[in-house]
Amino acid sequence: MAAANKRNKAKRKRRVGKTIDSLGLLQRLSGELRLPDLDRSLVFSRWIDIVGRRYAEVSQPQRIAGSKLFVRVVDAMWAGDLRQHYDMILEKIEQVAGHCGIHKLHFVIGPIDAPLRPRPSKPPLSDVEVETADIDDALGRTKLAGQPELRQLMARVWANGRRLQKRREENEE
Repeated sequence: MAAANKRNKAKRKRRVGKTIDSLGLLQRLSGELRLPDLDRSLVFSRWIDIVGRRYAEVSQPQRIAGSKLFVRVVDAMWAGDLRQHYDMILEKIEQVAGHCGIHKLHFVIGPIDAPLRPRPSKPPLSDVEVETADIDDALGRTKLAGQPELRQLMARVWANGRRLQKRREENEE
């Protein structure tokens, strides 16, 4: 009995401090517990890894029925292109999602949800027109008059503050 307690205590000590690969753990558990839906959901979240960026922009997995994955594609040309890569896509699904039971692909023509793209950036503040003559005059009357580099830097900071304020006012309107 004492020997068994010592072994259990030693095992617990070895486990402390180890990092856990949660995705790997979930995949192992889903395989052991025969939960294919967990593996299958990886097809949706990792579609870009399966088909690549170019094809992910024109296609999306829609649903899984039995062993068939339904993929919506924007037009027939892209669907034909994806059909040429049919076997490769199934192999990549196998690599990403393991033995998830997907053995067939069915391409459906139709609109897809807009891919996630970063919002377009706003034009730079330097494009906003502001009056700067009074800034030069005000800085000329300070102790910065004899330090042209510092004076120029302060003028830019002051002007950018005005530009930012003007942009905020334009956005409120």
